Order: sequence, then structure tokens, then C-alpha cells
Amino acid sequence: MRWLAEPADPERAVRESNPERGSAVLELPFVLGLIVVPFALLVLQLPIWVQHQAAAEDAAAEVTRLMAVHGHGNDNGADISQLTAAIESSRGLKPGTLHASVNASGRPGEPITVSVTVDIPTLTLPVFGVIGQATWTAAHTERQPDFGSVEK
Repeated sequence: MRWLAEPADPERAVRESNPERGSAVLELPFVLGLIVVPFALLVLQLPIWVQHQAAAEDAAAEVTRLMAVHGHGNDNGADISQLTAAIESSRGLKPGTLHASVNASGRPGEPITVSVTVDIPTLTLPVFGVIGQATWTAAHTERQPDFGSVEK
């Protein structure tokens, strides 16, 4: 009666006793779709975020230097707009992406602080375009010269 207790095919007994056999075929699409693809999209988005942040930092430093050298005349608003537009075009950003604000008293020796806010696309997909938008602000401070180069 021993032949009744032993299966004829030992591999068949292993296959029948393992109910999870073949589950990798079902799990692979879920792993790719829920973990790998979003992570890949995040990695592809990082250079865009860094590019926009670097443009904001450069614009803040350049506008602060412009204000320190040329002072606070009425025509500086146009100069600031031209400078931010030049930085946007040189960095490949859309026009109007950078927004500068100046905080300065205009007195010699006082600090000049420029804050530049940049609009950063949160996620860019080839078919859907830009999904969401975030803002990031860079600030730069310089001391206004005590004499000489400031024009009034």
C-alpha cells in the first residue's frame, strides 16, 4: 500500500502544494506601474527643478548687483524686467517665469535685498503637459555702496 501514499510524479506534488506559483506574472505589472514608473518620472523631473532654482538664484544676484551699481532710479523697473527676461531666455525658460521684488531703502551703506520667485512645473508629462506648479524664492543681499557709483 505504500504506492498509494507516494505520488507518481514528485514535481507535480510540489506544483500542487504551492498556491503562489505563477504570481510573479501578476505582480510584475503592479510593481512597474506603481513603483518604478513614478520613481522614473521623479528622476526625470529633478533637472528641471534644479534649472529653475539656479535661474532664480542667478537672477536675484544679478538684479541685486544692478541695484547696487545703478541705484534706485525710476527707470530701474524696466532694467530689472529686461534683466530677468534675458536670464529667462538664456536659461530656456518661458517668459514671465521669474518675478523679482526689491527691498532697499536707497540710502548709502544700507543693504539691498532682491527676492526672485520662480514658477516651477511640478510634473511634465509628454502627453498631458504640465501638471501642477510650485513656486520657489531665491534671495540675495548686497550692501549699497557708501559713495561713488550710486546714481540718483
